[in-house]
Amino acid sequence: MRPEQEFALEWLHKARNDLLSARIVLDSDCGITDVPCFHAQQTVEKALKGLLTWYNISFGKTHDLMVLLAEVVKLDSGFGDYRKLCQELAEFAVDVRYPGGISEPPEGEASRFIAGAEEVLVLVEQILGTE
Repeated sequence: MRPEQEFALEWLHKARNDLLSARIVLDSDCGITDVPCFHAQQTVEKALKGLLTWYNISFGKTHDLMVLLAEVVKLDSGFGDYRKLCQELAEFAVDVRYPGGISEPPEGEASRFIAGAEEVLVLVEQILGTE
């Protein structure tokens, strides 16, 4: 296995951990919804970075899902179906971690974000044959 492929698998491992973290927090009785959305955003970000890394495509230092998605769509146009999800998750990349203007979506919306993040991760894993 090439080094970039090994590193891509590390991205996917981290993405899977974020997905699990999102589910654990949302499924708890604490009522927190912003943190699971942050982890959903991180799941998508790391899954896309894993796919790009696998194919040795540079993406720089970014948390911008739309930038990453644009590169991934060049590889597989089917990822275009996730534009809306990526746009919605964008607000959870950085700002949600700090005070001021924190978005705390309803539980159903957070669940939808987590389900969408899982779809992206599973699709990446299927493409790479790592599921």
